[in-house]
Amino acid sequence: MRRLGWPLALLLFPGCSSVSGKWLGSCDFGDARYGYTAAVTLDIEDGRGSAVEGKVQLDMFDGRSFEGKVDGLRSDTYIEMDGDFRQDDGVYSLSLTGDIDESVIEGDCSLKVPLGTGALTGDMILER
Repeated sequence: MRRLGWPLALLLFPGCSSVSGKWLGSCDFGDARYGYTAAVTLDIEDGRGSAVEGKVQLDMFDGRSFEGKVDGLRSDTYIEMDGDFRQDDGVYSLSLTGDIDESVIEGDCSLKVPLGTGALTGDMILER
């Protein structure tokens, strides 16, 4: 029997519990030599079926802030959201993915910078 991938499984089996509300937490970006923490405020609205959308504010370790919209898909136990932020120096792309457990989302975050070859990646934890 063939297993369903996450995107298809999310569309076929939409979650029934709500993730709506304000989530607060952090993304801990880092590599072997450096570590950075960004504060995250995420205001999610449940959409139709498995769709979610919301507003996010990311307060970076260097004093910069990003605000914008994110959207994505979710199930009862998993969520993935993406958004782009236009700044003076280009477009930054944010990706949030994680496991949902009651009032906690724990997973990964990624921020791709303009003209960069990679992205800042890290661990994310959000609480409602």
